[in-house]
Amino acid sequence: MRNPTKPRRLLFAKNLFRLASLITALGLAIAAAVAQEPSVSRSAMEVGVFELRVVGPKGEEVPHAIVEIRSKIKSWEFLAGEQTRVATYGVFAKTDERGRLAFKMPADSMDYLNLSIEARGYGLFWAAWSFAQKSEKLPDSYTAHLDAGQSVGGILVDADGKPVANAQVHPSIEYKKREGDLSQLGSGKSYKTDAEGKWRVDTIPVQETTVRVQITHPDFMTTALTLPTSEYGLTLDQAPYRTNSLERGLTVAGTVVDPNNAPIAGATVRAEIQNNLLEADTDNTGRFVLKNCQPGTIELVVTAPKFAPDLQTISLRESMPDIHFQLEPGKTIRVRVTNKDGQPIAKSRIFFQDWRGESHARELGKMLTYTNDQGVWEWDSAPADAIVADICPVNGMQIPNQTLLGGAEEYHFIATPQLKVTGRVVDAESESPITNFRVVPGIRWPGREEPFWQIHDSFDGADGTFTYSDSRLDGKLLMRIEASGYAPLVSRDIAWDEEAVLLKYPLRKATDIRFRVLSPDGTPAQGASVVLAIAGSQVMLHNGDFTSQTYANRSFTDAEGRVTFRPQANAFKLFVVDASGYGEVTVQPDQSLLELQLDAWGQVAGKLRVGQELGVDADLVLYCESRAEDDGLPNAMHQYSQRVDKNGDFTFARVLPGPARIGRQVITHRSQSGYRTTFSHAVPILVTAGETLDLQLGGSGAAIKGTLTAPANFKEPVDWKFALVEIDEVIGQPPPIPFPADIAANDKGHWFQKWLITPPGIEWKAATDLYQDRVTNRKHFAGKIEDTGHFQIDDVPPGNYELTLVLHQSGTGTHFDRNTIVGILNFPFQLPPFSQNNPIVDLGELTFEPAGKK
Repeated sequence: MRNPTKPRRLLFAKNLFRLASLITALGLAIAAAVAQEPSVSRSAMEVGVFELRVVGPKGEEVPHAIVEIRSKIKSWEFLAGEQTRVATYGVFAKTDERGRLAFKMPADSMDYLNLSIEARGYGLFWAAWSFAQKSEKLPDSYTAHLDAGQSVGGILVDADGKPVANAQVHPSIEYKKREGDLSQLGSGKSYKTDAEGKWRVDTIPVQETTVRVQITHPDFMTTALTLPTSEYGLTLDQAPYRTNSLERGLTVAGTVVDPNNAPIAGATVRAEIQNNLLEADTDNTGRFVLKNCQPGTIELVVTAPKFAPDLQTISLRESMPDIHFQLEPGKTIRVRVTNKDGQPIAKSRIFFQDWRGESHARELGKMLTYTNDQGVWEWDSAPADAIVADICPVNGMQIPNQTLLGGAEEYHFIATPQLKVTGRVVDAESESPITNFRVVPGIRWPGREEPFWQIHDSFDGADGTFTYSDSRLDGKLLMRIEASGYAPLVSRDIAWDEEAVLLKYPLRKATDIRFRVLSPDGTPAQGASVVLAIAGSQVMLHNGDFTSQTYANRSFTDAEGRVTFRPQANAFKLFVVDASGYGEVTVQPDQSLLELQLDAWGQVAGKLRVGQELGVDADLVLYCESRAEDDGLPNAMHQYSQRVDKNGDFTFARVLPGPARIGRQVITHRSQSGYRTTFSHAVPILVTAGETLDLQLGGSGAAIKGTLTAPANFKEPVDWKFALVEIDEVIGQPPPIPFPADIAANDKGHWFQKWLITPPGIEWKAATDLYQDRVTNRKHFAGKIEDTGHFQIDDVPPGNYELTLVLHQSGTGTHFDRNTIVGILNFPFQLPPFSQNNPIVDLGELTFEPAGKK
């Protein structure tokens, strides 16, 4: 929505266009890429030497930066800088006093080269080139421009205040990546606490205001913390001073026996909690003790040689009884992988995808499972029920989602060679090779007209040729070629089993897209992030910035606010973000946009209460409302999230002006694969450009409580972590259209149009509009269910409501659907006006019905 006090200026060569705010619900998308022409340089392969320069945000040289070189090559001859050690995935080296690292290129060919760069006081950096899957060109020199960094740290103590040494602190840090690569990539590095329990990280990007860390220690429960940098920030010479306490978790114990109730020694019981694998072995009596588990629902998986694995989903709590496993004899799954000539393919991976609702590969001890030299993988401790796995032959196409059943005959999979596409890119008139261009793979999914362009896999081609390999296709492959000064060209659909494909791209000249971005005050917007989205693209923003899940071409404005994209053959959308504001516009291919002026962001701030208490550490979510797509072009997806601080305060900056809804995020269920959330207590708001909207959320209304129970004859195990309880306002139906009783069906439309302008028709239209508005702003509430079936939902105002419960089958993970529903409840109730603040309304005992019962 535009700021009504100042008109938006959009100048086109042929037509004026109105810029509207793009607002949609949160959806899924995948990675983004920068649309920039590669710099012309010599190939490192041709010169025989590669040089890396590491500089900071002001161009300063960064001496002694740590560089991890990942490749199949483990021996390098360094000409500048030096190697420090050999690691699992490569070697570590450090730059010299001038921030340089240079090494000779090996005689052997390389499939890839990955450089991970770390320096104190700077953000992390990742530069990667692929030579086997993509014909990327490794320049003879590359400069890594590191962003400014900041330091955070703390002290870990136990419940008695004593320091905890040797705890692993894993911060969530996103790498900055080389130009053309904005795919999502986080650091896997952990930091260990010292004898005083101190830890620090010196590579947090300076723009981050919070840091999420996961802490693991064998004597304590896995802990996840979101730390404000304003409280945990450190100078480079400052020692950590803020403390966090680790808690000892709950213990689950039990026994594992065979079909004759004899104890099984050496069985392993595992549980994956917050990506941390806990495990314990049974002793000679078959007893296990698994310590430091978190309260709530966990899945225990037990394995033992020659026995079939088993799984139990339990609700872990204090002083719970022992868990008993009785294992059956194991089944045998045998897989053979060969080529078309019957030759075995060794080291083909069997990649577990599903067993009883989740992958469970880690708990089963099957993360790294490969065929032997005879191309055979055999598992003699398989379950009686099926597993689903991908068969991944070396240098072959993956064979996805194969159902493997223990006790069946040998599964024989014949590999198809990996698909390889070779392309020639030439000028359509002169037939001369085009020097620099961009290759964008895409997939046309079955039943989908527009291709899904995989910008995260795009790469630069050179000298008129490229190659691209793919090992998995769930649809048809397409290759889109873009080049500055030429119209883009898309290949034909390519099937997964074509093996080798040769393509020719005669590109025709066209005009590049050039325009300037202005801030709301009319000055050039330097460094603004610009996304160009075509049909099949997806655009996602979180907290007012494009995320790594944006799937579209991306670039940045220069010091004059100017930006250039390659030509486009069809209509496209431009989305622009910077610290001052946001803009979006649809452009036709025959129109030339000269300037785009941004609207100022709005801001939403306030305080949250839950009942009579401050909403400390609650998670708020703000969604912008959506509009229809323009001619099949994508909408942007604007979503904001914020954790309320210790004073109950929250602030959303960089909010898109216009209508939105803000509410609480309620986590209803966690599992190994993630968690399910729902949106509750939504409040409609209107955000104005350049202004702050002050809100007071919650703190009024009744607390609705009750106890959910199963019917006496219900035989399914009930786990309330797999249920969702919601309260929705009941909206009466709008008045029906009073068609005359004797009117013919074909005459209804004409009659309705004439009747609509009569007084009764105008009254009906007003009532219908009011109904639609009430439906749009329907009050909705949700809450968590305790292990006992108790629930409480605060801050419900007077009104007519219906409480609904949907119970899913225990152990279904986060993949709920209609087929997993085992219980339902619909309970209407009225909440009359009340005089006291925050009354408690007890709905009593509510018994659900088995799904399907009429």
